[in-house]
Amino acid sequence: MVDRAIIELEAAKLSDLFAIKKQEEKEKGRLFTQSNIAKVGGWTQPNVSAYLNGRVELKEDSAQVFSDALDVDIAAFSPRLAERISKREAISRNPLLNKQMRISYIPTIDAETMDSIRPRFKDKDFIMPTQPATTPVCLNLPENAFGYILEDDALEGINTKNIHSKNIHPKGTLFVINPEREPKPQDIVLVGNKNKPSDYHFRIYTVLEVTANDEVICSFEPINQNFPVLRENYEIIGVAVISQKSL
Repeated sequence: MVDRAIIELEAAKLSDLFAIKKQEEKEKGRLFTQSNIAKVGGWTQPNVSAYLNGRVELKEDSAQVFSDALDVDIAAFSPRLAERISKREAISRNPLLNKQMRISYIPTIDAETMDSIRPRFKDKDFIMPTQPATTPVCLNLPENAFGYILEDDALEGINTKNIHSKNIHPKGTLFVINPEREPKPQDIVLVGNKNKPSDYHFRIYTVLEVTANDEVICSFEPINQNFPVLRENYEIIGVAVISQKSL
């Protein structure tokens, strides 16, 4: 946990740099506001305000947004993050270490965020918005990968017929989702209701039939039989590639 004094000091430095940038742009006849920073990060203006006021701790991804938007080095407002990034880049430049470790910081999102970004997943220029919570993973993943938390007991139960035991997960498990990976039978997938917002569930991808036209007819099965099987009203958002148990 970062000391509160450090968070406030970084926020104060950011606020000063924002004021300088605002004045520089004003002298050039241009308007520069918190909304300009929000646009760079795919945030809202209140997100920017939360960082500038020290209500939210800066992480590497959010620090990079401010660095890009204000055109300053991260070290100018957060030496601790600049040092961390420098060390990681040094590791990545070492060919021996690079083969062993490739770290991605995956944002953890909720249903409301998913509702807002879901229509944009297929957009070539889509960039996942920065989130307060991130998960470091040593795996090559696309830019639109994200974390999502299992909020019920659908993947835990006694009836595990035709379900491999590795797929049994308790409520609170964090899954890293790859929206670009093609699902395979028995994969855990995050599915969303096609007609209803904020209706997302984890299920086991089950192939029922492959037609003569190569159309795959599938269902999304729970492990816990107290939960419903989901079918045509739901579509796959992405495949779970990593799971992390809740503490």
